[in-house]
Amino acid sequence: MFAGQVVKFFVGEASGPDGAWTEAALRRENETWGDVVQVEGLVDAATNVSSKLLASLSYFADLSPSPTHYVRVEDDVYLFAERLARALRVVADGDEADS
Repeated sequence: MFAGQVVKFFVGEASGPDGAWTEAALRRENETWGDVVQVEGLVDAATNVSSKLLASLSYFADLSPSPTHYVRVEDDVYLFAERLARALRVVADGDEADS
């Protein structure tokens, strides 16, 4: 989609009866794809969404070279990535984006 694109999934620590299974699955996912960032000391819960947001902003702010765009999507949202990419290209070229 974009050269230099970075995709990461920010998760808190798993809890509850399936916590150990979830932690193992996250480790396997990260070993395979390298796309999981686990926010230490933070239980993955709806009440911690803003803390995960701040962790992701901090993570991407520390990348070099600095990102030109940042998109955050929750797990109950479908992102039309190609449409977003097309709109960003149009904006970068100075034209108006087609809907």
